[in-house]
Amino acid sequence: MFIHQILRKQVAAISIKPMRDGSIDFTVKGSTKGAIKGAITGAGIGARGGIPGAVAGTIIGGTIGYITGPAD
Repeated sequence: MFIHQILRKQVAAISIKPMRDGSIDFTVKGSTKGAIKGAITGAGIGARGGIPGAVAGTIIGGTIGYITGPAD
């Protein structure tokens, strides 16, 4: 539920570009600052679960921060 609330605030810029061969190219411009902030926060929260929790928290927090942060 908490992650759903975060993802509702998504502000990453998404570019959809049709290619000559008929395919579609998706480009996501996210937030580098948001990714770093999210990774640090996620690592802090995940550290309660030891090293594996810190690693998972870093990955998940970084991903959410990249998507929800302002596009740069």
